[in-house]
Amino acid sequence: MGQEPQTQEKTAWTLRLACGGQRHAAGSNASHHLAKLAKKYGNVYQIRLGHLPYLDAFIYETMRFTNVTIEGQFIPKDTVVFINQWSINHDPLSERTPYLNPSRFLDENGSLDKDITNSVMIFSAGKRRCIGDQIAKVEIFLFFAILLHQCTFEKCPTQDLSLDCSYGLTLKPLDYKISCELHLNSAVTALSVTEKT
Repeated sequence: MGQEPQTQEKTAWTLRLACGGQRHAAGSNASHHLAKLAKKYGNVYQIRLGHLPYLDAFIYETMRFTNVTIEGQFIPKDTVVFINQWSINHDPLSERTPYLNPSRFLDENGSLDKDITNSVMIFSAGKRRCIGDQIAKVEIFLFFAILLHQCTFEKCPTQDLSLDCSYGLTLKPLDYKISCELHLNSAVTALSVTEKT
């Protein structure tokens, strides 16, 4: 803004007037614009977000894609940047340990702790959040509920299972072998034994 004094002046006057400042610079385009706004809305306190188009325009101008340097790393404009959700969900500062422990999401009464579950980024966040997150959660819930109700899973005795995975845009589990036994088999066996006796 130091290189654009007119932009700075107009934006500053917008803020001053919107926040209750009554100073006006003679001949200033900004003060003229803001005086019109104050007249339109009755007083400066009635000017709300969306009614300060120059301030909105200034904010959009500062948010345009451009070259940027973050912590010494130059990122050229038009670079596609992804959030590493795995790193966010496994941040050691968040006290999440790397092993599987569903109990970490339960409170002392055995109910889901919403504060903790809301801190896990599964479907991204903000405006770019997956619009199908609710249906996906229901589908995942039903998928696991049916599988766990109908089947027993066991690891191959000659292979150690790991939570490690290969990284890309999505995480892919390493190759593994498991066995799956339908509970139906044991129910049928029990029923046939009962019928024979």
